[in-house]
Amino acid sequence: MIAEPEGDVGHYVATLIFPSPGIWSWSISAFGPEQSLPPLAVLSLTEYGEALFVAKGCAMCHVHRESGVTPVATINRGPDLSRRSFDAAYLREWLRDPSAVDSDAVMPALGLSDDEINALIAFLNG
Repeated sequence: MIAEPEGDVGHYVATLIFPSPGIWSWSISAFGPEQSLPPLAVLSLTEYGEALFVAKGCAMCHVHRESGVTPVATINRGPDLSRRSFDAAYLREWLRDPSAVDSDAVMPALGLSDDEINALIAFLNG
């Protein structure tokens, strides 16, 4: 794979596609000998959703036993999402903009990308 110049001088971009989740060794060849880089963790869609559940602050309002988070403090505004399954189309719209689905929604719109929404759906419906 060859990186293409993009943006500022000296900035190159390449898309890496890994065949499966896991820890991958990788390296680059640029202007000299091959350079090994630190191992790269590639997450499954469900693992990515779990990471987002934590990173986006969902655990502050919701409990999900599979998230690996035991909150020290939570405002307990949302339902326990453990062992529940949701219609994917409904969940997609809810995660995109909760107040568009329910004008009384307390949950904020998080500005999630389509990829983030898909990952959260995979985790929540795991």
